[in-house]
Amino acid sequence: MTMYELLVDRSLSAKQIQAALAKTYGLAPNQVTVIEDITSWESCDAIRIVAEVSAVTGDFVQRVVLYFRDMDLANMAEAIVAQKLCAQLDCNVLVSDDSPNPFSWLLVTPEGEKRAVYLKTEAMEQEIYILGQ
Repeated sequence: MTMYELLVDRSLSAKQIQAALAKTYGLAPNQVTVIEDITSWESCDAIRIVAEVSAVTGDFVQRVVLYFRDMDLANMAEAIVAQKLCAQLDCNVLVSDDSPNPFSWLLVTPEGEKRAVYLKTEAMEQEIYILGQ
């Protein structure tokens, strides 16, 4: 399964995440499931995207990991997915910038702006996501 990791700056409900992902990918809401732990999820053939959601601390308070059970859906670039979700949910999202540097991310805004940012090293080592200067 292919996966994307998104860090969101505000807490979203499971229904909000499910609806936004369904709209982004042109799916019925029942083809997207939102769970707290991927290891306890029981597979279902109708589900095409699994979103694992957990709380984190810092400037970003929610981690959303998308698992694609349909590889065709994974063709949309992670930054494009983030742009669409930000616009629908009025939030800022961090996504991977595909750099080998674990502290370097791409910040996506509801207005569609994308810019490189860095997370504070000491905080991130404790899984606290705080933007650096």
